[in-house]
Amino acid sequence: MNKEFNLSNSDAAEFLRDLADSIEKGKVALDGSDWKLYHEISENVPLRIYSDNQGTEIGFKMLRKDRNQT
Repeated sequence: MNKEFNLSNSDAAEFLRDLADSIEKGKVALDGSDWKLYHEISENVPLRIYSDNQGTEIGFKMLRKDRNQT
């Protein structure tokens, strides 16, 4: 899946709340009008912050949980 969105401030905040709830539950469980995403995630979530003169980009990578983890 490869999607980009241009959200209003309130829609971005709602999306981040949904994402935070998913992370706390140990899974990515998100959906939109024409897409769905679900998988269990590992205990660590790598975070990347990049800033330049145009703005700041924040990225999270929810790594799939290793099926051999307990």
